[in-house]
Amino acid sequence: MIWNFFKRKTYEEASETVLSNADIENFRNTYNRGTSLLSSMIQPDDIRNAERFIRLEFSLYSRWQGERYQDALRNTEIKAVKQIQGLSSVFIFHGDGLVREAALNQLHEPLTTPASVYGLFWRLNDWAPQVRQAAQNTMNRLMPVTPAVVIVPALRILLPHVMNWGRWTQEGQEALDVTLTRPDVLEMLIDDIVTTRQAQLGYQFREICRNPAADQHLERMFYKAQLPHIRAMALDALLSQTVTWPTRERRQVWIDRYMGRYRIEQVFIKRDVTVTIDPYTLIVAGALDRAAMVRKRAASGLIAFRNYPEIGSKLDKVAASLENDPNIAVRGRIDFYKRKRSEEETPI
Repeated sequence: MIWNFFKRKTYEEASETVLSNADIENFRNTYNRGTSLLSSMIQPDDIRNAERFIRLEFSLYSRWQGERYQDALRNTEIKAVKQIQGLSSVFIFHGDGLVREAALNQLHEPLTTPASVYGLFWRLNDWAPQVRQAAQNTMNRLMPVTPAVVIVPALRILLPHVMNWGRWTQEGQEALDVTLTRPDVLEMLIDDIVTTRQAQLGYQFREICRNPAADQHLERMFYKAQLPHIRAMALDALLSQTVTWPTRERRQVWIDRYMGRYRIEQVFIKRDVTVTIDPYTLIVAGALDRAAMVRKRAASGLIAFRNYPEIGSKLDKVAASLENDPNIAVRGRIDFYKRKRSEEETPI
């Protein structure tokens, strides 16, 4: 009880102190060097490790509670965040949760570096719920006014990994979805998918397709994407008229209930595609694609649309062009298509 009284007195004394000129100069130097360091982070590995680099460079580690010097240092840092403009953009990477929370609450200007955007999203995965809530409020303030050219490089890095963040909540996913609905952000991400061959674009495609606004770009991604699996994914979405993505949930599926054998499967969500298509044109284009995985999806489209009266007869010519395809999976689908047409007594 006596110790709690003195500990409370320590906090009160520290909170009443005013920053000295030396402290102000020191924190301004931290701000200048920190923003310069964040601006220099361009490579994905640098942005992902921004928190570690900042903490190492400026010794921004967790402050032990109950130790007089550490408590005073924490309160000084919190006071500096409130008094020195811009310092909060560096201190959101601080090792102490109270300082991180204070820094997030002081962020009011648009973010200027991809590392800061990544750091803000990472705070939505923070171990402290108070910090996650502060990050949520900051996200609502800053994401609408932060330029897309700053947001998109961070999204390229976090989209493939965000599903594996252990404390990622539904609120965090909603904040990400709202960011992805921005037309300028969506356009830049789709340009990446169409014009580049960088790694993990499939994850990027999956995440942006959660947004119905991406439907109008599916045909462009199918016809223009550089990577074959992106073209195959876009063709599949168009022909099936559905988009599917995984969730963090798992379900138990019985293999043999009597013997107690089961497997754990990931739960998927799907939605309907909102654009109308010309299936025959898409299937023909897919059948002519240089990639076997795209031709295979086109062959599956032949099977799915074989009974459509408007295009059924025309599909036979497409099937004939794929009979001798070098890929065995494509030939297998064409054999199945021909067999089904024979069974249904439709001339081939």
